[in-house]
Amino acid sequence: MMEVRFASKLVFNIDVDKEKLDLKIPVLSLLPVIENVVVHNTIDSDHKMEVKIWLNENSELVVSSPIFPKLDPANTSGTGLRNLESRFSLLMKKSIRIENDGKTFRVYLPL
Repeated sequence: MMEVRFASKLVFNIDVDKEKLDLKIPVLSLLPVIENVVVHNTIDSDHKMEVKIWLNENSELVVSSPIFPKLDPANTSGTGLRNLESRFSLLMKKSIRIENDGKTFRVYLPL
């Protein structure tokens, strides 16, 4: 739906080997990560958003996107990523990792 909403300004680049497609993550784990990208970033003709999703060598699903801050920052409480952290802790006994170097935002979801 978001690809349709933003037309060609939001694209997803998914690179996961077919042999790894049987790995599991909690239901709806990607939704808050992708919503976070849309809520906190400017996505327009000048700021095309490419969300990259891949499996790293530590068996973590990595969701990475550039940072294009909105002129008026979103008024959010951060509950989406906190809830995701709680879900992983309860269901998988593992923690997600979040990295923000000012240019790229990455979320690491352990499988």
